Amino acid sequence: MKILLLLAIAISQKGWAADDIAVENVRRPGPPAQAPAPPPAAAPAPAAAPKPKPAAVTPAPAAAATSAPKKAAAPKKKPAAKKVTKKAAPTPAPAAEAKADAKDSGAVDLGAVDLNAMSGAEGKSSAQSSPHHFSGTAPNFKIYFDFNMISQPGTDMNFTFTNLHSFLFVESMPAKDILFTFDLSAAGMHYYELDYMANPRLTIRAGKIWIPFDDLGPHNLFGGRIGVSTINPAANALGNAGVFLPDLWTELGVGIRYKLIDKPQLSLTGDLYITNGIQKGTDALGNIGPNFSGPGGIFGATDNNRDKAFGARIQAQVARRISVGMSFYSTRYTNDEDPYLRLQILGFDTQVRLTGTGTELRAGLALMTVGTDVGTGQYGRSGYYGEVGQKFGKNQAWKGLLRAGSVNVDNRLVTVGDQTIIGGTLLYKPGLIQMSVEHSRDVKYMVAKTNREYTAFRVVMEF
Repeated sequence: MKILLLLAIAISQKGWAADDIAVENVRRPGPPAQAPAPPPAAAPAPAAAPKPKPAAVTPAPAAAATSAPKKAAAPKKKPAAKKVTKKAAPTPAPAAEAKADAKDSGAVDLGAVDLNAMSGAEGKSSAQSSPHHFSGTAPNFKIYFDFNMISQPGTDMNFTFTNLHSFLFVESMPAKDILFTFDLSAAGMHYYELDYMANPRLTIRAGKIWIPFDDLGPHNLFGGRIGVSTINPAANALGNAGVFLPDLWTELGVGIRYKLIDKPQLSLTGDLYITNGIQKGTDALGNIGPNFSGPGGIFGATDNNRDKAFGARIQAQVARRISVGMSFYSTRYTNDEDPYLRLQILGFDTQVRLTGTGTELRAGLALMTVGTDVGTGQYGRSGYYGEVGQKFGKNQAWKGLLRAGSVNVDNRLVTVGDQTIIGGTLLYKPGLIQMSVEHSRDVKYMVAKTNREYTAFRVVMEF
């Protein structure tokens, strides 16, 4: 009996030990009412800890995940930010320039307005810069019309109302790289041009294209007055020999424009072209000479020989404020059956816009060598101009202009076509309509000159 009793005690002790091990391993089912009860009481504390744990753990991974990418991206973003800053660094400059341009907006001399830019053609003289806004197949229409009251004693416009410009421009851009522009006029078509942008730097031009010479916009200023034959007394006295350059210089042909440098602070543009050229007329002596008027008042409408004119222009712009250009033109102007006589023209021009002041400066020089079949075999023609403009008033709607220039149509003799003009213009442009008053005087006196004074009040509508 004693032995059996001892065995029962031993077995019961082994069973308690197994329970303790199970409790130690599991801990959670642990103890209803035993000494390990305190651990279960403490167990809730760890159980409560898991609640913060997930809460802490959940944001922690998120934070870790967030911070990890941030750390990983930070090195990538920082350089990227630097690169963007470097690339964007020039942007403030154009932005500042745009503000300056806004200040420079307002009154403009619409007497020499850039009709080419209005038409969307390749910039000044169609070969100098076009926004090329894609318009689809639907054409855009642009109107330029003026109404003048002119006093020019000694001429047919002694005191009269007249119109010098009435243009309706049509512009169509069926594709982003193709632009077609032309004008509609009762007198005939002055120009039409197809521009193809082969790439961002190269534009190919064809049609009755604007000749890229000087700062034509579109009229020249040689002599100190806008180059319109109607108000040029020398054109009335000498015919085509009294005209220094065409009123609107367009010719049938092809050309290319290439942007050699295209940066915000510096651009360099080159033009090359081949056209029909200037035709035969008469000089101041009544002999064979070039005709700058054109048959029927439409210059460059026909051709008179197999020879072709060629020309070039190079223009540099610095910070969109200073521009310097050089132009060259050469053509045979006589008919095939006539003596072989050529005309060559060399031009220099510059424009300066002072930042934020509304002040503009312009100047140009043209030198011609004309072949002739009499005398020395050639003679010279020359002209120059200079202009100072100042915008002022609210929104710079007012502009004052002082302009001077001189032309010599034939250096072999003194003619009524030789002029030295000094004048001033006051312009006001509150909106689409611009008004101006202009007065100028030819200070080169000659008894044969019937007119030296010019006064005009002008209203221009351009939209």
